[in-house]
Amino acid sequence: MTNKMKIAILGGGNMGGAFAKGISKQLEKCEVIVSDKNSAKLTELKKRTNIKTVMNNIEAVKGADVVILAVKPQDFEPFLAELKGKIPAHAIVVSIATGVKIKTIEKGLSHKFIARVVPNLPALINESMSVWIAPNFSPKQKESVKNILKAIGEEIEMKNESDINKVTATSGSGPAYVWYFMENMIKAGVKLGLKEEVARKLTIQTFLGASKMSALNFETEKELRLRVTSKKGTTERAIKTLEKGKFGKLIEKAIKNAYKRAKELG
Repeated sequence: MTNKMKIAILGGGNMGGAFAKGISKQLEKCEVIVSDKNSAKLTELKKRTNIKTVMNNIEAVKGADVVILAVKPQDFEPFLAELKGKIPAHAIVVSIATGVKIKTIEKGLSHKFIARVVPNLPALINESMSVWIAPNFSPKQKESVKNILKAIGEEIEMKNESDINKVTATSGSGPAYVWYFMENMIKAGVKLGLKEEVARKLTIQTFLGASKMSALNFETEKELRLRVTSKKGTTERAIKTLEKGKFGKLIEKAIKNAYKRAKELG
């Protein structure tokens, strides 16, 4: 017998791989196994870790204490049917499938202990913002979820599942909004005549520095912005241009539309 907690990760893509690497590095006394029908994904994962891999989900979940569902929502129905009644009764199930409700997973698996999680892509570098809900969990089970999510970044527990779609539209999709802004900021610098590598370095460090100041709670984001915005200065002119183009409203609309799509998927 082993005292190690067995964690089965079903799906070896970006997020499944991020969970596998984070857990295996950060958590002691854990045995991680990853299952995927795509052997190329498993080969790639094996190159960077010593994690056990298999191509059969049923084999992966045998004796598991935690099962992480990291497959795409469009593949979920047959996936749940395949696993129904196969997950150990004591195991906690952690789903990261966008839009798939806890009740759907409970019914599909005939399983009681389901946590729903919205991580984001910076999980690849252990900087995820993961938001989760687990209504049927004991304090000990919740602690297990927290520890797993802390292995890939920061975590917040929510009380209402209805908030999960709001989170998906904000932090789940959020890194793409940031990178889109950065992408266009770099392009603008190049059009002004800067070399691309210079414009890119300026943009990356600017975002890093600004984010760190926010994280350290210097002041609110608005107060920090106003610190840089001198009257009749360069920043003021830039901000006025953004305001004229209704940039704030556009961001609000984008997140609202992402939220609507998350609800549609559920």
